[in-house]
Amino acid sequence: MKDEFKGKEYDLNKETNENIDLVKKNYLIPGAVWKEEIDKETENKIKEMKENAAKKRESIDKETDKKVNEMKENKAEKREKDAKKREKIAKETKENINKIKEDAAKRKEEIAKETEKRIKEMKENAEETKKTIDKEIEKKTKEMKENTTKKKEEIAKETKENINKIKEDAAIKGEEIRTKTEKNINKIKEKATKKREEISKVTEAKINKIKENVPKKNETISDKEKAHIMKIEDLKGKEIIDTNGNKVGEVSDVEWNFESNKVETLIATEGGAAKIGIGKKITVSYVDVKKIGEKILLKTTLNK
Repeated sequence: MKDEFKGKEYDLNKETNENIDLVKKNYLIPGAVWKEEIDKETENKIKEMKENAAKKRESIDKETDKKVNEMKENKAEKREKDAKKREKIAKETKENINKIKEDAAKRKEEIAKETEKRIKEMKENAEETKKTIDKEIEKKTKEMKENTTKKKEEIAKETKENINKIKEDAAIKGEEIRTKTEKNINKIKEKATKKREEISKVTEAKINKIKENVPKKNETISDKEKAHIMKIEDLKGKEIIDTNGNKVGEVSDVEWNFESNKVETLIATEGGAAKIGIGKKITVSYVDVKKIGEKILLKTTLNK
């Protein structure tokens, strides 16, 4: 407000100076005749204008003081009004808070009731759903059992058919194997017969050669030496027994040393298969022979 009055005072001074300049311009007549009168008149005008300006300033100051007092009164009144307004707002706020609390309590109670109702409905729905699911499970279980039973019957039937087929195939295969086995046995027997014939011929030749070295009537020979002049056929089939009394096998063949014209090794076959030439072959050095009779006794033990 003070700034506003200062501005008005500035405008008044400006206006006064402009009037003075105007008077000087209008009443300044050339020449010395009028100078004194004009100066007086000018001074009067200036004095009058200063007085008017002083009065106007006084009026402005009074008006300013009045405005300031009014503003102070208005400010105090405004403060009072603001205080009452704040009090009113505080009261309204408190009332609103209480109302909100009451509404919240009511809403909470309503929500609790609604929640309880929903939970009850959900439990009832869950019970119904459980019953429906139990029925469905029972139905599915029954269907699965029926399907399993049918599947088992089908599998059992199919398995039985497969077993019968396997048995038939096995019977056919077994017949084929038996036939093939018989053929193989016949071939082996034929080979064994041929082999015996060949051995007999070779043995005869060896015996004839041995006979040339047979001692005269007055000469005596040991059992081991007798084996050199015995027929190989006589040795074949004889059991060979070691020092522990264990049967090593039966003689199936001999190895002859043509340089010394003596038996070098006996060839025994396990399991009494000497005559057909099959079975595991065991070689017995003639050096290990102790005695030859119905059986051939050894003076050592053989590891088979």
